[in-house]
Amino acid sequence: MVENSDSELFPKPGIRTIRVLKLLTLSCIYICCICPGLPADELADDLAAGRFDRALRQIEVLLAEPDGGSREKRQRLLELRAKCLFELANYPACEETLLGLLDTGTTTRLHKAELLAQVARLRSFQNDHSRAGETIERALELADNPDLRRVAISIALRARKHEDALPHIKKVLAKLPRDPRAHYQLGLIQQRRGEYQLSIPALKRGLEVAALKNEASFELAMALRKSGRPREALALLIDLLQEDPTIEHACYQAARCLLEIGGPGQARLAAYLLDYLKALKKSSGPSSRDHHLAAAGKAAEAWLLRATTREALGDDAGSLVNLRKAEGLSPLSPAVILQGARFFLRRGLLEESRRRLARLGSAGEKLKSSVNERARALNKLQSGPWKTAALQLAACGWAEAERPLVEALAASRQAAPGKSVSLARLLLARNPASQPALLFLTEHTGAPRLVIPHLHYLARLCAADPENALRRKELATLRKLLLGS
Repeated sequence: MVENSDSELFPKPGIRTIRVLKLLTLSCIYICCICPGLPADELADDLAAGRFDRALRQIEVLLAEPDGGSREKRQRLLELRAKCLFELANYPACEETLLGLLDTGTTTRLHKAELLAQVARLRSFQNDHSRAGETIERALELADNPDLRRVAISIALRARKHEDALPHIKKVLAKLPRDPRAHYQLGLIQQRRGEYQLSIPALKRGLEVAALKNEASFELAMALRKSGRPREALALLIDLLQEDPTIEHACYQAARCLLEIGGPGQARLAAYLLDYLKALKKSSGPSSRDHHLAAAGKAAEAWLLRATTREALGDDAGSLVNLRKAEGLSPLSPAVILQGARFFLRRGLLEESRRRLARLGSAGEKLKSSVNERARALNKLQSGPWKTAALQLAACGWAEAERPLVEALAASRQAAPGKSVSLARLLLARNPASQPALLFLTEHTGAPRLVIPHLHYLARLCAADPENALRRKELATLRKLLLGS
């Protein structure tokens, strides 16, 4: 179970709540009022758009100003700094910032309790569960409300101390009897006790919380399968895999559901899923160390490792998202710059690779030689549509790459078929709704062993072209086949 608590204090990274962003914007406006000349509009825009790396750089500049500003202004900036560091998964630096705020003194017991709860959550994310538990207890001594109790619940669940979470869940439900998150967390505890049938109604409540939907779907599927209802469980797992075909545990459980449903067709499908699962495991490599790196304060290295894993799984879009987060934390890090430059060199965007290497100076000479060697190889290609497309792609930057990628994909299918898959995946990273890329990848994944990625790309193709009744029918037929009906 991956705990995905969405507290009002600090949501889990990746979860963007409207309320939090409004509060951040209001903080920016407030800072602007007490400090004329501050670029609060730009800062608010970056925060609202989730560009926490850019926002953090602005905040650091403001904090470094010689006059330092008023105590109140500095406290507001430090709170924003902590928020940005949390979203970028630099937990040790975020904890240090919050402890600094606590040392300066706070205006109310509630505010101090909220800061302590944030520190407790950070310690939990760093796997320091014992100190996290002690810290949240200190917070609850100062104030007691559902938000603080939710943090206590998430800490207990992350530490796998499910029974310790139960008193906090009961107190939340006493004040908020219809709270879907608390009911879902109660269902988790019932499931861990082996009370699978009893847990199902509570686990279903998790589907009402957008941030919990994927996690709740999997946990509900597990409870349904263990309650002897594999068909219902399979439907939830297929939905998960349709959205993200790289979820290994969902793939494995779907194969088990098919085997429990029984029949020769289901057995064949289960074998295809298990073959695909082996390929996923081979691509993703050994167990990731990214969470250990993040807990040790090496957040940029953690994001680079995640970027490498997503690239190996064929998810260029996810790889670039993680790479941008590493860049946000360490924009001048040679390791970060080199990984980005190598990524675009492998994809044939030589100019983009050169732009990145220009930040390194002499430290990037070896990779610059590789870029130049690749450029010479392109010039030696036989004249034709593929050479023209490849040269256009090599000369463009990432921001203007969509059209060159479309042309390169079309030309590669005849002259360089080995490049087509990589180009299509990169095109999807540039434009997630690109029909040329989705059409190619849907055709490319037609083998039975690739039924899960085929489902994924076909569903995205239907979403990109909702008027195509033939494709919608094809998707419905494939889902029916996968559901064993």
